Amino acid sequence: MRPVGGPILLRDDEAERWYARVVDPGRGADCYCLIHLLDDSPVGEISFHRLEPQRMAADLNLKVMASARGRGIGREAGRRFLDYYFNSFGGRLLTDNLAPGNALGQAVIAGLGFRQVSGHGDVVRYELSAEEFRQLPGHSGGRQV
Repeated sequence: MRPVGGPILLRDDEAERWYARVVDPGRGADCYCLIHLLDDSPVGEISFHRLEPQRMAADLNLKVMASARGRGIGREAGRRFLDYYFNSFGGRLLTDNLAPGNALGQAVIAGLGFRQVSGHGDVVRYELSAEEFRQLPGHSGGRQV
């Protein structure tokens, strides 16, 4: 994850506190999911943060470890997560801020249907609304199986 700052290394006690705060039981404003391969090995995470309940808007976070990139894992995890966020959870808007030099991340986000809304300084901002998501091919608004 060097384009966005690199990995965050935590001691065991720090990792336990982080897990309890963010994953289990977590907080109502955040939803954090691990991405696993079929053999159950973890390769990344996808989440939303800072949910604004009145607008049902949040920030997306998607990370796939370098050795697992280029295999469609981020795109598949993104599709499933967006389906959950917009069709089951009731989210209305997701945003993502990416580094201008993170071309791969921008391509994945754009491939999921996000549109660039601004780009200045050290941030390129993307957005996707529930309505836009449901207009994408294969996302008619119902839960996908």
